[in-house]
Amino acid sequence: MGITYQLKDICKITGISKRTLHFYDGNGLLPAIKKENGYRSYTQLDLEKLQIILFLKRLGMSLEEIKHFFTLSKKEQTKFVEKYQQKIKQKIKDLIETKEMLTQFLTGSSLIDVIKLKEPLRSLEEQYDTEAMLRYSKTREQQTYIQNNSKSNADEIKKQLENIFKKIAILSSTQLPTEMGIQNEIDKLYQLLFKIMGCSLKIFAAIGKEYVVDQRFVSFFEKYGVKDYPEYLATAMKYYVEVKGRE
Repeated sequence: MGITYQLKDICKITGISKRTLHFYDGNGLLPAIKKENGYRSYTQLDLEKLQIILFLKRLGMSLEEIKHFFTLSKKEQTKFVEKYQQKIKQKIKDLIETKEMLTQFLTGSSLIDVIKLKEPLRSLEEQYDTEAMLRYSKTREQQTYIQNNSKSNADEIKKQLENIFKKIAILSSTQLPTEMGIQNEIDKLYQLLFKIMGCSLKIFAAIGKEYVVDQRFVSFFEKYGVKDYPEYLATAMKYYVEVKGRE
């Protein structure tokens, strides 16, 4: 029969737990030899199969995929594994980039600057898309958003948003957030968001707060060259909501 290994020996050789071996035995992936005394043992071929299983898991295969792998011919196995090669290449690329980012951070660069360099900010309408999906899923606001924010008008929406933010940035040098010129632009912003996603006043105020605390928006608004611009917008939006709430 050749050399055999006890369960504890397999655990020492491979580093996996007894519980995992019991699981593989129970689901038929790696059946053990059952002795009369109830102990499990494994052959050299079993050990080699286990090492292949552990390697395939490292590739990202599920247990069902691994089971399927062992039913294939040698040629089929090669073809089956090929699709994981690109995934591994991408993982290597990601790890190299992560290492470079970590090195830049450890040598004095700001972490957010490093992240922004490697992970460019998404366009504003994409950020609104994600924001709506995460925060307002299955609500009236989200359903309206889906209906009104198709790709065909995404560029126009972005242009309108940019114009509003640019106008507010210009006016902010001479007007307080509560003054009429600013509030007129804030009204345009609210009406646009209402058209896009059925934005309620409560949600509009919440978006204003996000401008201050969400680094994506903070970084986005830097291009307008206004100090504390997110806070300025949030204040103007809060005032707008308070006034509208009294009407």
